[in-house]
Amino acid sequence: MFRYQLSFVLALLLSLILAQAGAAYWSNQVANEHIQRGQISSQILQNFMQLSTEKQQLKIWLAEYLLIKDGSTLKRDLRFAKIEDLLEKLNQLTEQAQQQSLTQQDFAEITQQIKVISLFETNFASLKQALRSWEIAKINDDDERWLLLSQSFDQVDNTDLRQLLNQAISVQQQRTTRYESAAMSALSNVRSVIISLAVIGVILGGLLGGWLLRTLSKPLAELVKSTTALEQGQLNHRIAISGPYELKTLARHFNYMAQSLEQAQQQEMASRQLIEKEVTARTQELAQALQTLEKAKHQQKEFFANVSHELRTPATAILGEAQITLRSRHNSDDEYRQALQRINESATHLSYRIDDLLMLIRQDEQLFQPTLTAMTLETIWQAVGRQANLLANSQQVIVESTHPAQANWQTLICYTDLDKLLMIIRIIVDNALRYDPKKQPLGLTLMLEPNQVSFQLSDQGIGIANDDLERIFERYFRANNGKQYRPDGLGIGLTLAQSMAKQLNGEIKIASQLNQGSQVTLSFPLEEV
Repeated sequence: MFRYQLSFVLALLLSLILAQAGAAYWSNQVANEHIQRGQISSQILQNFMQLSTEKQQLKIWLAEYLLIKDGSTLKRDLRFAKIEDLLEKLNQLTEQAQQQSLTQQDFAEITQQIKVISLFETNFASLKQALRSWEIAKINDDDERWLLLSQSFDQVDNTDLRQLLNQAISVQQQRTTRYESAAMSALSNVRSVIISLAVIGVILGGLLGGWLLRTLSKPLAELVKSTTALEQGQLNHRIAISGPYELKTLARHFNYMAQSLEQAQQQEMASRQLIEKEVTARTQELAQALQTLEKAKHQQKEFFANVSHELRTPATAILGEAQITLRSRHNSDDEYRQALQRINESATHLSYRIDDLLMLIRQDEQLFQPTLTAMTLETIWQAVGRQANLLANSQQVIVESTHPAQANWQTLICYTDLDKLLMIIRIIVDNALRYDPKKQPLGLTLMLEPNQVSFQLSDQGIGIANDDLERIFERYFRANNGKQYRPDGLGIGLTLAQSMAKQLNGEIKIASQLNQGSQVTLSFPLEEV
């Protein structure tokens, strides 16, 4: 019920607004039409007056031409052009005025003005012909010339043009005044209509507002009271459902909202507690990550220092051997050969370190892409043995190789990248040689299992402690006893070896005892054909 009453009130107000807008629009259109007619009438008046002035100026030119014998016709031609332009404008304006005329009087006046303009055009055509220099020259007497030409200015078909022009100006002044008065009257009507409708709207709005206020004041007061209770946190507050249907619906939805807010508050508290727990856990994780980052930063600094030392040491050795050899002028062939051998060893060591760094970069940039090729076990075992002996013999270390008595070497196939496999062998053999102060023999063993082949390298060096063995494949990590024995290591060799072994579908394992040595086992899949 209340909804229909409110709709009626709004419809009434809307109708009043539309009526006010329509009346204002209509009045404004009427005023604009009168203003436009007044503007056209004013322009016609101005053009008539200017036409009179231009004819007078043309007459002055004629007097000068006859009296002082000024032969220049430039002023005459300029006046001709201006008069033609004024007549053209008058034709256009009177045509517009005739189309917009509302009364018989307006139409008759404009028709008369058009006739006057037509007479002027006829007179102007005759005048142009009469004022040509050769026409004037046909008349010998100056007085006769002046009389004849003066009559051409003011007479056409026995009609006095001056009188017609004055009458046209007078009529146009009356029309302009009449249109201006009509426009002012229309604007006054617009103001009156707008003010009247505004007063009616204010009175009607006040009456309707008072009625709505009396109808809604009590329910709204109850609603404000309830919202205040919610604002204060009393989410269990509810509104009594009473009054018109719309207010009952509003109260019911308000109670639903309060109930939903109460449930949401409870859920928010539970979520907040959960978030606090997660934040605490994440804070701990972040602290651990920060510690790890600091540790990695320290390892990185140590790594760069070790890299500098690793590269500088063989480079210094090469430079020193070369300088010493060059300074001595009486070296024998054996001395040169020994010096070159030492330079070769240092250069080989430097090349290995550079290879390690390049492999580390390629691994980080994912540039290491092995090419797996089917190879017989015999070929692989021979290549591994040659690589191990080549490295060991350079330091006068013996490699003791053993393998099972296997008759079918040619039928056992392994898919691998031989260059990468030999690089892994080089890394583990190099580690065995570097961390064995006594340079004792190395053991290289080939072990066969179903569908798998393993290469095991054993040394009798300083070994690795159990605590360090768990982290031996971490990048930049070095066992404590290894750092004490060889401070110049990089800590990346075994990391690279493990990464390459995985890319070759293999695995690498290390077993070690402190001060007794280590066993590194490298295993790969094996097929029989």
